[in-house]
Amino acid sequence: MKEKIFKLLELLFMAKQKGIDVFFNYSSHVEVIRICICLKGWYENYEYDKHFELYLDEKDAEKKADEAIKYFEKIIRLKEEEKNNE
Repeated sequence: MKEKIFKLLELLFMAKQKGIDVFFNYSSHVEVIRICICLKGWYENYEYDKHFELYLDEKDAEKKADEAIKYFEKIIRLKEEEKNNE
């Protein structure tokens, strides 16, 4: 699971380079990672476009991490395609 979290962090930094703002929060007392995504960048009163909650002590944590990884790979790819089509 630790490798998947590191992969997510790598993708979050890549997303930022594409203009996507991402908030990453780890609450160790409840073993949860919260990731909130603003596809067009954050501004005041912005509602997140997508969010993930990964409770690391639950059975589906790895599945949810995989879903988040796939989501980030997809939005990064789409942003790259948008840039190439300009």
